[in-house]
Amino acid sequence: MPSINKLFKNESKVMLFILVGPIIIGFILACVIPLIHNTYNIDSCLDAGGSFNYESCECDFKESHLVPENHKCN
Repeated sequence: MPSINKLFKNESKVMLFILVGPIIIGFILACVIPLIHNTYNIDSCLDAGGSFNYESCECDFKESHLVPENHKCN
């Protein structure tokens, strides 16, 4: 039984990465970007002198809010 050409094996691996790589990278970015965005919103609210309302996920400059243990904004 003839063996598979080494160059063909390498090309196959590269083609697999080219096809599957963008899908994996896109999935990772889709999971990470919302977390970064929420953290940025909270941080910019606190830097501006506001208090972040974790129930409505909005910045509040009138009332001070406590951070609940389990909140939906992260």
